[in-house]
Amino acid sequence: MTRPLRTAALLALALAACDEPSLGTSTAWEADIANLGGSTVTGTLNSVSRGQIIESHLNLSGSTEGAVHPWRIRTGPCAGGGTLVGGRASYPDGVADEDGDVVLASTANAVLEPGRTYHVDVLRGVGSDTTLVACGRLDQV
Repeated sequence: MTRPLRTAALLALALAACDEPSLGTSTAWEADIANLGGSTVTGTLNSVSRGQIIESHLNLSGSTEGAVHPWRIRTGPCAGGGTLVGGRASYPDGVADEDGDVVLASTANAVLEPGRTYHVDVLRGVGSDTTLVACGRLDQV
């Protein structure tokens, strides 16, 4: 996703979050997701954290049709593993379309705290048979 499109997506998320003034200040976050271990999966994650809610849009490319991609936001850097932010149910699995792309949106009952380090993990597979295929540092914008 190009920088102007990503900026537009972040603006749309922030404006949507503004519809509920009782939620407090919003912070926008983004990640460029890089492939790992010979994988061809790359992408972007755009998120807005407002109050106790994180709204995210995940875009992946370079997968194969029908591949299942669990993903999640974790604390710390990519190499560190980290604690899951929100519950696993907050992150619906993506399934690659005929072009190998995944596009999805999710809402998590959690908070991204300014000044902390976060990353997004993207896996391939289901259940206990998963492999980490991509990761990106989540930066506040």
